Amino acid sequence: MGQIINNIQAPVPPPNAAQIVNNVLQFLGQIGSQPAFKWLPPYGGTNSFDNGEVRATVETSWANVPFFPSFMLGDVTTGAGGYLKRIAPQKHPVFTHLRCVECNLVEGRGAWVDDQNGLIKFVDSASGGMGAAIYSLVYRPVPYSILTDQEITAFRSEAARWVVKETVFANESLALPGNSFQWKKDGQQIPEGITINRPILELHLKWMLVPDVVAQRVFDTVLDQVQGRINNETFAGYKTHRVLCMPPKVSPLVWSPSGVPCRHVDYSFMVRLDGTTWNEYYRRSSGKFEEVVGNPKGDPPVKTPPYQDADFNKLFKFG
Repeated sequence: MGQIINNIQAPVPPPNAAQIVNNVLQFLGQIGSQPAFKWLPPYGGTNSFDNGEVRATVETSWANVPFFPSFMLGDVTTGAGGYLKRIAPQKHPVFTHLRCVECNLVEGRGAWVDDQNGLIKFVDSASGGMGAAIYSLVYRPVPYSILTDQEITAFRSEAARWVVKETVFANESLALPGNSFQWKKDGQQIPEGITINRPILELHLKWMLVPDVVAQRVFDTVLDQVQGRINNETFAGYKTHRVLCMPPKVSPLVWSPSGVPCRHVDYSFMVRLDGTTWNEYYRRSSGKFEEVVGNPKGDPPVKTPPYQDADFNKLFKFG
């Protein structure tokens, strides 16, 4: 499956991919406590019912430049036990519903000298220490839940965090067989089939910033077991056998602040809202929707329903 999803290219590991992951783990250790920074002008923001943001300027040590964006914006790498290792984007200290979504290095302050990579760094010529780095920050609401690595272990999968939920309500036309209904006025049977509309929901769960190696592992080992099947337990708040897994959409490569190649994975589902399951069909003799199975096959004979079920939490877990 990994080679044909959405006609996108197979994963291309970047040079020194293992080192990048090691760097992220190092960042995670370095920024367990907040790196020191101070607020500067200009400071401003906007407010509206649809959205709102705060724009701020901060100063930190030039020594923090390698990992300051990872601390402010959040970062990700592979973890263990089926869970990712994530850094949460930082909250605004006053408007705590806002998270840092942009972290732009504006300039360095101090005397500049060559660094060991052939670039430049800024130093404080008076003290001999590091110079300053000026960043512009933008804080906005994010459309997904944020849980720490400790909090997520209370859930069965990563579906509880960094997942954008979108729903579209629609109708499904269902043709019923003839002589299923009669005219109320005189009780005469209606020989022609009639069509009814049934409520249905298109559900999208977009898993954000998933390391490419994890996304491909899920596609290669899990997707075939889940796509075209129905949920074997309550999923995303919907009861057993009400949710049908459809083909996902996958973004091109995006990159975390520390350089980990990632993708956004948009899982798509169709949900029955009328109380029936995907294996229930209209039975004219009873006038009800009833569960169906296929004719017995095999030895011993097995009656297989049109849609088999699966654990959808596997789509958000690996390992």
